[in-house]
Amino acid sequence: LLAQELREKISYVKLSALLSALGVCVFTSLGFLMNFSKIVPDLLIGIITSTVIGSTISELIIMQRRLEILEKASKIAHLLNGNGSNGEVSLSDIGDMEDIKEELYTSIVLPLQHKDVVKYYRVKPVKGILLYGPPGCGKTLVMKALAKELKVNFYHVRLSDVLSKWYGESERRISEIFRLARSTAPSIIFFDELDALGRSRELYVSDDVGPRILSVLLNEMDGLDPLEGVIVVGATNRPDILDPALLRPGRFDKLIYVPPPDEDARVKILAVHLRDMPLADDVDLRELARRTQGFSGADLAMLVQETARKVAKEVVLSNNVRELTMNDFLEVLSRMKPSIDPNMLKRYEVFRMRYERKFSARPGSIMSDSQEVANFIISSNSEDESI
Repeated sequence: LLAQELREKISYVKLSALLSALGVCVFTSLGFLMNFSKIVPDLLIGIITSTVIGSTISELIIMQRRLEILEKASKIAHLLNGNGSNGEVSLSDIGDMEDIKEELYTSIVLPLQHKDVVKYYRVKPVKGILLYGPPGCGKTLVMKALAKELKVNFYHVRLSDVLSKWYGESERRISEIFRLARSTAPSIIFFDELDALGRSRELYVSDDVGPRILSVLLNEMDGLDPLEGVIVVGATNRPDILDPALLRPGRFDKLIYVPPPDEDARVKILAVHLRDMPLADDVDLRELARRTQGFSGADLAMLVQETARKVAKEVVLSNNVRELTMNDFLEVLSRMKPSIDPNMLKRYEVFRMRYERKFSARPGSIMSDSQEVANFIISSNSEDESI
């Protein structure tokens, strides 16, 4: 900003001098044509008038330019919310998800912080990682925690950072985010609720801003300009409505399923949320975990907070401090319902089977090689018979 201000002052001097010289020429010419004897007064009037006009116009131009710079700096400060701005969350605050943390470390931390090792083994860093799964299972939370651990620039992009009422402004903002990430590499761009920006183009029935934003996003991720030192991460609860072009290799190379916590994971999550609370000896985390089948991490956090709120209210009314008991948790639990149902999980399983077949060369595919070969032979025979 200081360098820009200095350049503006230089431009101000140049512009003022130019306008002053122009004014002198105009007024001198007029005075010469009207009355040559009044050339000196006209010359003085021309110098004074052109100086005032030049100063005013130059000041207006500089003020407008400063406003644009301040707006851009405000956007950068809003997007660049890693490296300490998320200090309330760390990886140790997230119960379980060890396999997902390990996968993110291998895909993000290793390429960005150990370039010599990656270069030695000729490992190409992934361009994009998609985190998908039921809501409330920690997709955004784990990225916030990772942003604190990493010493790289972290850009958290929300829908409100992109959308604009002006035609073409939303597309320009997407390009600016990627341009900024390239200039500050190594960096991570995290698109929260990616389905709002990357919805399939078949779902639009009229001229909408969505397909235009998606086209810019596709070009930025795998276009002519190389995306070196930049990793794009997206999180979504609806992977089934994403445009297929986003999911191909070269854009989102890794698709990581963030499942709801199992019983052991729920025990760890409850332990994280209850570690600083006054608990009675009868509180059994294992029993609570067994009774919270289908609860997400956000549901478990709500269970803990509602129980603490209930006990705090009783303490205020009775003026008798006590600990949180097992009955308190069970009473609150009786009024709660899990936010994850089997039908929701089936939708994610269908998506998982579809795209794990597409990337069947990597470990962890649902179908074995023999099954895939058998299915290929069967489909080939059926096509021959139909011919």
